[in-house]
This record gives sequence, C-alpha cells and structure tokens, in this order.
Amino acid sequence: MFKPEKALTHTRTFKLPHGFTVSFRLGADGIGAEWTPFMPTKRSFQSLKAARRLFDAYVDARTDFLTDLATLNGINVLVIDPDEFTVVKPGVRQ
Repeated sequence: MFKPEKALTHTRTFKLPHGFTVSFRLGADGIGAEWTPFMPTKRSFQSLKAARRLFDAYVDARTDFLTDLATLNGINVLVIDPDEFTVVKPGVRQ
C-alpha cells in the first residue's frame, strides 16, 4: 500500500443512485470508504439492473477519487478487483 512521506489526508464524497452516498478517504491508516445510509449488499435490491447501476456509479466514483490521489502524488494506482486489474494514471494538475 502506498503511504505518502508527508501526512496526506484527502476525502471526497459522491452521491450515487438510489439515495446512497459514499465517502472515500485517505489518511494515516490507508484508504477507506464509508456508505450512507448503509453499505448495500446484493439483497438490498430487487432488480439486478438497479444493483448494477449503483455498482457502476461506485466504480466511477472510486476511479475519480483514485485519480485525485494519483495526480496529487504523481504515481500510478493499481486497483485489484476480483475479476480484473485496473491502473489509474495521474491526471493533469491544474
């Protein structure tokens, strides 16, 4: 896990479909996420389409957050999901 030399903290909150919100944070203890009103599971949805829509929005939000971290630190970030690997590259600092 990447641990910056300086005490870097970064937090972003994203609104997701179906009334969910996820807040990503980087702190001294690593990267974490907090969900409101609760962390959804497969049983939270009656339709696969609704669950997929939420999951896709979550992945987009996570990628956006990790792009921030990559850009702030000038590094690539490797995301390991159960079915794929993704490299998040730094964007352009403005």
